[in-house]
Amino acid sequence: MNCVRTYVICLCCVFLLSLAMQAENVSARNLEALQEAAEQGDATAQFVLGAFYLGGHGVPKDDDMALQWLRKSAEQANAEAQFALGALYTAGRSVPQDYAKAVQWFQKAAEQGDTDAQSILGAVYLLGQGVPKDERKGAQWFKKAADQGNAAAQTVMGGLYYLGWGMPRDRQAGCGLLRASAGQGYTKAIELYKVCAADKTDIPLDELETRLHDEIVKLVKSAEALGAVQ
Repeated sequence: MNCVRTYVICLCCVFLLSLAMQAENVSARNLEALQEAAEQGDATAQFVLGAFYLGGHGVPKDDDMALQWLRKSAEQANAEAQFALGALYTAGRSVPQDYAKAVQWFQKAAEQGDTDAQSILGAVYLLGQGVPKDERKGAQWFKKAADQGNAAAQTVMGGLYYLGWGMPRDRQAGCGLLRASAGQGYTKAIELYKVCAADKTDIPLDELETRLHDEIVKLVKSAEALGAVQ
């Protein structure tokens, strides 16, 4: 298993853990009412009930039931449930590990504006993991997440613009995105913006570009860079 697949699985495990924590936080709700709402087709209730079963809070832990409710919710276009299914298929929990199906569910969530899903798609297309490598498409998905203010995606996009990776080079736009992300307190953006600003010093351009490129690759391959659910 290569490092790209490993980072996606790590991200998905963090997301699945967050579902369990969400279930724990709301487990005092009236489960009977929640079950009734889910059975009546409420997509949000179905998603929350799936999280309950996934974490075993308020109900016996049951991955099969979790999958059933999450799938019902996802099929009604609930983006969180779609992302959850992508995570389950990636991790091979409740279902056989299937990277292609994971990407399909991530894409459904991404098309609804989920920035975490958009970032995952950006990474897999940029690096050619689970899908044909398409740097332009990868950059486009990262841009969608960055345009919504996702600090990690802004950081990646800043580097992609600066280096002309997957898009025409635009150093001004790249530095602007790094500055915007740094303004949100994103540590890696702060570090990269310092490198970007150093372009006006006597640092050799090839050395500067190498440093930026190496940092962006690290970001793309890390769960942190993909805006992992906290």
